[in-house]
Amino acid sequence: MSRHYCHECAFKLGFIGTVPSTINVLGSTYQVDKFIKHTIPSTIHNLASIFTDPSTLTYQGYVVNAHASGSYEIDDFGRGNIILVAGPSVGAAYNKGTFVAPQDAVKIVLSSDPTRLHAFPIASTHLSSVVCENCHKPIIKI
Repeated sequence: MSRHYCHECAFKLGFIGTVPSTINVLGSTYQVDKFIKHTIPSTIHNLASIFTDPSTLTYQGYVVNAHASGSYEIDDFGRGNIILVAGPSVGAAYNKGTFVAPQDAVKIVLSSDPTRLHAFPIASTHLSSVVCENCHKPIIKI
């Protein structure tokens, strides 16, 4: 079962470090593949969420902002993920190339692995509240 922490507790417990001044979001082939998947609409993937602004600067901004303020999840596979409610619209979801729904939040997966961490848009309608496992403050989870 997933475990969830507020940003402050995730930092205190060492799950999230200080926000790096630079994060190389395209530092590996894996990350470049994920960047392309989530910035260029395609029918290759059955379901994909695509950022509205495909620039690397905006993409990197989502990663940095999530590291600075998002809630932290350790999923069922032990991966560290960060969830950030980003704003009115950051992207759209497509199913086999057909528009499905707007996306207004961002999820950073594999946040503790600098060669695999990557971002993608999600819908806040999939978010719910839970309390931080450490301090019991209300936070969001997916």
